[in-house]
Amino acid sequence: IEINIKYVETEAGSFVITLINDITIRKNDETTLKDVNYYLSSKIEDRAVIMSQTIKEMAKLVEETEIKDKEILRVNNFLNNLWNFAHIIFMVTDKTGLLKMFNHTAEKQLGYNADEVVDNKSIIDLFDLDDLKRNRHRQLEIKLNRKLNFPNETLRMQSILDLENEFETFFVRKDGSTFPVMVTINKIELDHKLEGFVLVGRNISIRRKAEKEIQNALAKEKELRDMQREFLSLASHELRTPLSVVLSSANIISLYDAKQDYSKIDKHVQRIVSSVNTLKSILDDFLSMNKLEEGKIKLKNDIIDVKVQINETISELSHLLKPGQRIVYKHYEETNYFIDASILKKIVVNLISNAIKFSPEDSIISINTKIKEQQFTFTIKDKGIGVSQEDQKQLFNRYFRAKNVNAVPGTGLGLHIVKQFVEKMNGSIKFKSKLDFGTVVQIIFNHPNEQQDQSVE
Repeated sequence: IEINIKYVETEAGSFVITLINDITIRKNDETTLKDVNYYLSSKIEDRAVIMSQTIKEMAKLVEETEIKDKEILRVNNFLNNLWNFAHIIFMVTDKTGLLKMFNHTAEKQLGYNADEVVDNKSIIDLFDLDDLKRNRHRQLEIKLNRKLNFPNETLRMQSILDLENEFETFFVRKDGSTFPVMVTINKIELDHKLEGFVLVGRNISIRRKAEKEIQNALAKEKELRDMQREFLSLASHELRTPLSVVLSSANIISLYDAKQDYSKIDKHVQRIVSSVNTLKSILDDFLSMNKLEEGKIKLKNDIIDVKVQINETISELSHLLKPGQRIVYKHYEETNYFIDASILKKIVVNLISNAIKFSPEDSIISINTKIKEQQFTFTIKDKGIGVSQEDQKQLFNRYFRAKNVNAVPGTGLGLHIVKQFVEKMNGSIKFKSKLDFGTVVQIIFNHPNEQQDQSVE
């Protein structure tokens, strides 16, 4: 209970007033209120703790989100740079093959603007279908052991089957030209449902060119090895023959009486001289070729009397003439010319020696020279065995010998060396021949500023 006592004075006297009130309900309410207050306080504290944890978690989540956003931005920038600036062709299609995306490199390489092809062209339109069918379709059918619908399944089947789908083929530009590419095609799926394809292509023209150059280099290396083997075989034969002649003649001479068999001795001495000259010629060819390949030939030009030099060279080679053979030489116009006399002599010796070797007895070899307006022309004509049209294509190649000269000694270096010398002296060489009718060789030395496109007269 709650008791209130109050003292009161009145006319009637002094009194004490006492108020007694039952506060049971109030007390119960206060107790309940305290309990509620305590409960709410504890809940608020719990909520504050939870909210603090939640805020911390949200802050952490925001931080992680910011990091992920930065990473996504970095990846997007990377992909954008890759899409826009990498020298890689990127194309995206829907599941039917209709182009949906077409990057800048694809525009540059194929000659189309993206607007021309996106939603307008199928990716199939960009392939060289002849090459695709010839080199890809049949191989893929064999690999997968199934018939494929060309060209759709040819391009997409391996991607659909989750197999590596990379291959070389050709793209067709807008102007109709083609270029080689390495292509990779992958499928795009969403919730295990096919949505389209992404194509990545790389122009491999430079690589193909390099491969071709390597193949050519390997072919040349093989050709060189073959030529070296042929040269060793040829050289051993060509050197062995004159050496055998020298040895046999020397042995025979040793058996003769110097006074009684003079004519016979002289005959064998001439054979020895001839064989030694042959050896000298072979060695000169090898030496000249070696110097040319190493770039050791230096021109020593001087003014010479061409007519005098040619006559002297013809005289020096007269011992090589077969019975009845004659050399008829004519010179026209001026006689002096600025040229390397030594190299000119090597060229003339080689050509005259060939004419003598490949011409029959009782035949005429004609030589004409002409100097006019700083141009020197040397022409030699024989009526020998000639050279076939097929062999003429290789006539100036190193170690090459025509099919119809096997019985005639030689290294196959002569005309190769002549051509190298002529070109080094700012000249050109022309060749005209017919089997069994003879050969005409014409060399023209020009002033450096003059053209060299001359025909054989």
